[in-house]
Amino acid sequence: MKLVLISFLIIFLLGCLATNQSTVSVNVVDGSGAPVENARVTILPLNGNLSSAVLYSDSLGLAKGTLEYGAYNLSVSKEGYYSAFIESAFVFDGTDSELPKLTVELEKTR
Repeated sequence: MKLVLISFLIIFLLGCLATNQSTVSVNVVDGSGAPVENARVTILPLNGNLSSAVLYSDSLGLAKGTLEYGAYNLSVSKEGYYSAFIESAFVFDGTDSELPKLTVELEKTR
């Protein structure tokens, strides 16, 4: 009986330590495919119980972060470019610890 209780406790504690997050990567480019640095990448949850995230692209146009499992919309903006919005850009349920990189193209304003 003690062995069963100890086994259950170990399984419970391991479950508590397990992460409920996934790594997301967004590549921001312009119309020619060149990276867009310092683009604001806003990730908004469809479920109000999850946290949103604001990331900024680096010199390679890459914005990377960690989010809780769930569904998210994505908004990307930068001065001098039209903003982009993607509904349900990320949907993850715990089967992947890292999602495929999403590329977003921003069009320059005139």
